[in-house]
Amino acid sequence: MHIEKNAAGAIAGAATIIFFFTAVERAKVRWGYFSMLILAYFFLYKTQSKTSFGLVPAAILLGLGYRFLYRNAFVARVLAVTSAVIFAAGAAAFLRYLPEITSFVTDPEAFTGRGMIWSGLGAYIADNWELGSGYGSFWNISSGSLISAYTDQKWIEEFIYVGHNGYLDAVAQLGIVGFGLVLIALIVVPIGKALKCTNESHRARHTMAFSLVVFCALHNFQETSFLERDNPLFVLLCFSLALLSSQSRRKVAVATQHFRPAEQFRGSRL
Repeated sequence: MHIEKNAAGAIAGAATIIFFFTAVERAKVRWGYFSMLILAYFFLYKTQSKTSFGLVPAAILLGLGYRFLYRNAFVARVLAVTSAVIFAAGAAAFLRYLPEITSFVTDPEAFTGRGMIWSGLGAYIADNWELGSGYGSFWNISSGSLISAYTDQKWIEEFIYVGHNGYLDAVAQLGIVGFGLVLIALIVVPIGKALKCTNESHRARHTMAFSLVVFCALHNFQETSFLERDNPLFVLLCFSLALLSSQSRRKVAVATQHFRPAEQFRGSRL
């Protein structure tokens, strides 16, 4: 059971991704997985969780691109350059229209009230950007929450227990350095390992995990699951990270088996 639609939508979205890529990779009982895929996506639709409903197709398309397009060296370079250009253009547009974006985000009607939550979080981060409040010490503490000093909205003080943005929540609790470490550990390193994978069978196995990491990364712009230890989506993210790093551990194990200095001296005399 889930306490609200966005929590249920996140799990239904993750289930949709899992069933989709399982059906793609497994020829046997493929129609069974596609049946579960349809049921999961229908449940996602019925939750009316707009964030998850919109992000699932994007995560699946990126996963398919990773699986079938990125394996070609030329296509990989084209995608890398295109991604860099899009990122640079997006950053330039963000800076160019920053006043308009700020005005839109802080609009009480924008993002179903999230703008007011983010405004309070931003004000707290501006005052405590070095170290933050400490892990688990911002929301739902004995005195209420630290957001109380940065908002005049009673509904935020009384009913909100997360910032509905995993990135802002991470900065508010861990500071800028801690946030950087979290970003590297949860997003940058896993995706980097996936993109460096050249083995076709390993890439097939990693595609679902890659898509789930992308889904979680995008989902945290509107919801919070990063470092939420009782959040099922964060648990799935941890499993995905373990799967993406499994091949690296296997390579280390194989290298260690071949490198046994003690055997070089076995039976020798000093």
